[in-house]
Amino acid sequence: MQHIDFLDQAAARGASYDELGVNLNFGLAYFAALRNGNDRIDFSGAIHESDTEAILADCRRFGMTEFTVSSTWSGVVTRVADFVDGGWRLDGMVKVKGDSIDYRTDERITVPALLLRYDPEGGDGNG
Repeated sequence: MQHIDFLDQAAARGASYDELGVNLNFGLAYFAALRNGNDRIDFSGAIHESDTEAILADCRRFGMTEFTVSSTWSGVVTRVADFVDGGWRLDGMVKVKGDSIDYRTDERITVPALLLRYDPEGGDGNG
């Protein structure tokens, strides 16, 4: 995962996401991706409608061109549709490392996730 120096430096000094103008879910997903050893930011928790635009703005701000969604929360399909409407393309499924650790192997469990990639043409045309 490519580091975002701005967020790494802010974390080192204990800055809040509000202070930085960064969406809480985006920030949490970034640091979870680093901790879990994922190649991309993965949104594994609830994504609220009010977060969608801010997440997309943070992706643009930090040059993200792809991310994953492994959330199983109710309403996640609607959020993914919002991302597609916001210029992202649903590009299949991948496996990502989750937050839990398998006690038998001491390795992070892998979970399925939807892969979204930025599409300058404006989504996948399914909406």
